[in-house]
Amino acid sequence: MDAAPFVTEANRTLVPIRFVSEALGAKVEWDADNRQVIIEDGDVTIVLPIETASVIVNGQTKALDAPATINNSRTFVPLRFVSEALGAQVDYYSTTQGITITR
Repeated sequence: MDAAPFVTEANRTLVPIRFVSEALGAKVEWDADNRQVIIEDGDVTIVLPIETASVIVNGQTKALDAPATINNSRTFVPLRFVSEALGAQVDYYSTTQGITITR
């Protein structure tokens, strides 16, 4: 991972998009003209506009509790939302502040 994850003021973990998506086998593209990330994995397509509280998954608009953002030239996305949208399970362990993603 070339950029460290961070936790927002709303207590949401954001991670570099390529790190989580490609680790789960998805393809990631940057659409510079529309300032959005497109993630594709089999029959799942996720369109994440930057700094927007909504996302499009397979043509359906869904709300995000933390928008995708750019930090130090890297795009960061909500870990739980993207992982679960790609069919993974996310477990958070409050005692260790650790996260496990399984698919």
